[in-house]
Parts: sequence; C-alpha cells; structure tokens
Amino acid sequence: MTFDEVLINYKNMSISDKKNANIEDLKFMIAFLEKICSDRNIEYRHIKSNEILDLNQGNESEDDYLEALYVYINVLKEMLGAYLNKTV
Repeated sequence: MTFDEVLINYKNMSISDKKNANIEDLKFMIAFLEKICSDRNIEYRHIKSNEILDLNQGNESEDDYLEALYVYINVLKEMLGAYLNKTV
C-alpha cells in the first residue's frame, strides 16, 4: 500500500480513530527506538507522566489527548537525542 493510499484511508477515519492511530504510531516509534537503544547500550532519560493514563479512562477530552501526544513526542525527542549523542 502506498503512502497516498494510507493517507486516503486515514482521512476517511473518524476523529476518534485518527486519535487512536496517532497514539499507536507514536507508541510503535517509541518501541522501535527503545529496541535500537537497548541493542546499542544507549541510555536515555525515561519520561513518565500520568498524562498518558488519561487516555485509558475511555472519556478523554481533547486536552487529555493533546497532553498525551505532547508527552509521547517528548519521549521520542529524548530518545532520539540520546541516540544522536551516542552515535555522532
């Protein structure tokens, strides 16, 4: 499936499904980077936040979603920074 086809499918999703897809994609990227860092013995600061737990309550607000998104993005930034620090 091409990216254009994936994007068409994404555009046809409900807002709720788009939110879930975004969060799941971020989780996948974090897991991928965790594996790379683990395999290369790269240490990074683990960011933990209760903001991501709000998404598990089933009645999350737009604010809850945006806060969780912000946490996941910053986890990725931290991991990428650690990786680049070690490899560059």
